[in-house]
Amino acid sequence: MRKFTLGLVCSGQKFTEMSMVSLYSVYSNITKSYAFEKIVEEIMLVTDEPSNILISFAKSLHKNVRVIRPSDWTNKGFPSFRGNYATYFKFDLLFNLATNRTLIYIDSDAFLIKNLDLNFIVNRIESSSIRDSILMVPSHRPVIERIGFINKSNPFYYFNAGFMVITLRNKLTPNKLKNHLNYYPESLSDLTWHDQDLINSYFGNIIEPLPLRYNVSTGMLKKTNFTRGYLNYLAAAELMQAVVAHASGGILHSKKYYPFRDFILAIAKNAIEDSAVSEYHKSVFKKFFSEVNNNSGFKIKKLKKFLGLTPECSPALYSDNLYWKKALRITLNRLLRFFIL
Repeated sequence: MRKFTLGLVCSGQKFTEMSMVSLYSVYSNITKSYAFEKIVEEIMLVTDEPSNILISFAKSLHKNVRVIRPSDWTNKGFPSFRGNYATYFKFDLLFNLATNRTLIYIDSDAFLIKNLDLNFIVNRIESSSIRDSILMVPSHRPVIERIGFINKSNPFYYFNAGFMVITLRNKLTPNKLKNHLNYYPESLSDLTWHDQDLINSYFGNIIEPLPLRYNVSTGMLKKTNFTRGYLNYLAAAELMQAVVAHASGGILHSKKYYPFRDFILAIAKNAIEDSAVSEYHKSVFKKFFSEVNNNSGFKIKKLKKFLGLTPECSPALYSDNLYWKKALRITLNRLLRFFIL
């Protein structure tokens, strides 16, 4: 089996708890089938907090942990960004990735909630032995405002950078990346997703799509995207089989309904009960569990979920049938039984 480098980025203390849960989600799912150190050759962390508890936790899981200080991007001529979390940090992972090594990258707010099919991943990577290989999930939304200046001919051929599998056959350098800055119009110099735009521009048409289940982001689940005729409506069955749940937009710490919150809480709970996790690190998982769990027990939220009225996510993700008429009949039958009983 091919060995992988596992990469994460974390800026400041705000995302430390999430990053630890994200890291543990990968560790715990891989160890269900393999010895972690036999599959993961190295953990690379890019963080601006060198004494971060995330570092000590990573070292408790693996003997090879490389900590990388983020580059000063704005002084190198790259556009500034709107305070978005560590938006360029993942390029420091790519600059430090040796050629022909395979990086599995996962965002701090993305979580592996099922076993990763490594054989499937490896087969996709090894289909090319010359050019760079990059596997990503297509974005859930069209990006008309971007495609013109990142040389995309189709707004749906744009990929989300929250989960990536990358094998570089050719070394990536800051100068190579900087050549792709010409797509930034001056009026859009404060675009939020610089890293994602640059990845889509630099790797261009060699990006290969992964099935949607490998990066089910919050935006994919919005109820408004499940109207008949929308692509998400047709893809609901795939989204329900999520392997990576990408809880973007701070939804875990909100009162909004999120279908994968219980899965993510279960990851933190398993870490708390894991005898291999120190009490020092368990305290962080306990804090995360408490904060997220406090936002998931409201009766009105549960009633809205029961009625299928939540604006945050589609009833298709918790009804027994994907067709809205059948789902409506199920809801009405439940209401009828509720009032009769």
